Amino acid sequence: MPSTLALAVDFRLLVDNVVNSATVLEFFNVNVPFHATLGLQVLHAEAGLSRLILPFRPDLLGDAGRPAIHGGVLATVLDVAGGAAVMSMIGEHDRTSTIDFRVDYLRPGEKRDLFGEAHIVRMGTRVAVASALVHHGDPTQPVAEGRLVYDIRRRAAPVSDESNEQA
Repeated sequence: MPSTLALAVDFRLLVDNVVNSATVLEFFNVNVPFHATLGLQVLHAEAGLSRLILPFRPDLLGDAGRPAIHGGVLATVLDVAGGAAVMSMIGEHDRTSTIDFRVDYLRPGEKRDLFGEAHIVRMGTRVAVASALVHHGDPTQPVAEGRLVYDIRRRAAPVSDESNEQA
């Protein structure tokens, strides 16, 4: 059997420790207040894929005269979609954070619900790359696309203290 260090280094051996979909959904939909403020909801995150929805609200507009959804909102949807895809592929105790991303704004975001989708392009032991898009229901007509890079911090599962459990 490989050592604990080998398990942390060889991603292929982490398959049994991958966060389940319910854990990812709970993290993004319950534990991140900013997502609740926006109304953002991750619908699916499993096996390096994610889907989410951001229902339209007038306060998401950046240019009410046009009208168009604020570019920062679109970037947030891309980032959350990419992060959820990465989290679906790492261990339960591992952590991830965005270290870089590029956004291409392709057309104005209309006064309609936004959908985000992402998939993993490359999954390493310390860095993951995701591709994401935002659309209004038709992924062939994206509002924005992004390439995102995430840091992965591998952490071993906490060791239980049997002496405390027996007390």
